[in-house]
Formats: sequence, C-alpha cells, structure tokens
Amino acid sequence: MTFPKILRPDVCAKSVYDINCAELRSRGITGLIFDIDGTLVPHGMPPERETAAFFEKLGREGFSAVLLTDNDRKRAETFALSVGVPYICDAEKPKKRGFIEAMKMLGTG
Repeated sequence: MTFPKILRPDVCAKSVYDINCAELRSRGITGLIFDIDGTLVPHGMPPERETAAFFEKLGREGFSAVLLTDNDRKRAETFALSVGVPYICDAEKPKKRGFIEAMKMLGTG
C-alpha cells in the first residue's frame, strides 16, 4: 500500500534517540508519531529508562507525541502510561485511519 505524500516520512534517523529536534522545529514540525515494537523497543519488551527520558525531552522541547501501534489495548496502554504519552492501539497499519487519528490528537491534521 502506498501512503499519501502527507503520510510519508521525509526525515530519517538511525534511532529515535538520534532525532534532531532543532531540525524538526525549524521545519515547523511539532507532533511526532511513534510505533512501539521495533521502533522504540524490541518486540514485546517494556520501555527502557532511556525511552521515558526521550519522551520527557520531547515535551520539554515543545513537541507532542503519540504512539500508533497494531498492539492490543493492554500492551499499548501499559507502554503509554510508562512513557507518559497518549496512544492509539489496533491501528491496522498501514491503513491511514490511525495516522489521521494520531494527527488529530497532535493537532497537526
């Protein structure tokens, strides 16, 4: 499935921890959407201390974030509460419905 251009990333980083917040801010980006498994942590693992600190840093730097995951509610909610960000579970990615909902939550869509 091909995403509409608005939903295709145009910035890549080796790790979420390598995201250049200043660059994003200079481009007017204020909201970020993250998957859990395979993006923030290995599949099925709990958040690491570094993960929660990362989301705290994003908030201090003026960014909003949301977790968009195909995981069930229990996994998503547990993880989201640990890192302090909202979530959308059972997203059925790559369908665009979840991405649009996340953008609305972030005030970017």
